[in-house]
Amino acid sequence: MLGTITVLPARVKQVAKRMWETVTVATLSVLLDLVEFQITHFEIEDEELHLKCELCFEIAQCPRCHHVCDKVHQEKDRRVRDLSLFGKRVYLYFAARRFECEYCQRPFTESLASIQARRRQTRRYEEYIYQNCLCSDRKAVARQEHLSESTVQDIFLKWAKKATQHQKYHRVRVLGIDELALGKSSC
Repeated sequence: MLGTITVLPARVKQVAKRMWETVTVATLSVLLDLVEFQITHFEIEDEELHLKCELCFEIAQCPRCHHVCDKVHQEKDRRVRDLSLFGKRVYLYFAARRFECEYCQRPFTESLASIQARRRQTRRYEEYIYQNCLCSDRKAVARQEHLSESTVQDIFLKWAKKATQHQKYHRVRVLGIDELALGKSSC
């Protein structure tokens, strides 16, 4: 029709004026929000998002002598589960590195802020599982997240121990019993 003017709501007009960026692999790195990782490749497979990552830092600190090391001794491929993104289960793939300290001459595995040693999930994903277990049963959480019940139980127990570690429990000093009746029969 000639002469028809479409009126857009104010919010739509604001969005239309924005400078849009193209979606790149770097965009996924920003959305992932894990400091140590830079995403290099991704693959979407059914309900899963597989992200190939590289570690951002070239150096690591020796846990024994605290010297900075850059000599990589060994690399091992790892797969770690992270929080879901866009409704898809996210798996991170990266090369875990072992460094050899030039000062104390001993190898060590690089520690990462987002993943505890020998764990298959990121810290934030484990905390998410723990929070879900607080308001649901482990079997339902395991089914929902496509994990085994033993994995969910392990995560829950680990985080529950951490949550109760700092709580102070007061010992009972006095116990009072009221209205004690001996020899009464029940009706």
